[in-house]
Amino acid sequence: MKLLSTKIFLCLIGISFCASAQWSKKQEVQFTVQIFNLGKTIGLSDSQATDYTICCIEKFKVKMPDPSKVSPDQAKVIGKEIGAICLENMTLNFKWTEASEDFVKNYFNSQKELSVLSKEARDKFNSCVIQKLKTRYPNGFSKLPEDVASEIGKECIESVLDVKKGSF
Repeated sequence: MKLLSTKIFLCLIGISFCASAQWSKKQEVQFTVQIFNLGKTIGLSDSQATDYTICCIEKFKVKMPDPSKVSPDQAKVIGKEIGAICLENMTLNFKWTEASEDFVKNYFNSQKELSVLSKEARDKFNSCVIQKLKTRYPNGFSKLPEDVASEIGKECIESVLDVKKGSF
């Protein structure tokens, strides 16, 4: 789950802040809203989302005081590290909503390993993962065990590759 939230965090950072020369007040406010909403999407309470947002902002400003001097790839590396650190001791309560499904899709669409697949194959993979997660965890989940995530990912990629042999 930490990895999922980290990927969305990275996308938001890359889009919003890499083109600017400094952290303006407006950017900080936008960043705060985006990260807080992300926290809520991944199942953090209001208090946890606030703590997560503060942690991310503080750490990102230290690691990246001038966003214009950091490439999107560097921002992704920094964001991954920060997201993992800031989520380390938080208990997630991931509920199934349209936003949380989009979150899962965005996470997998950002994976380099899946970039070799066609859009249609990635869509099928995402649908498979979401369906299997919803079947196993119909009310959502607090922590997705790595072995379960690996098992579902493997089942879904095998399913997509069997259907789409040669399309990637």
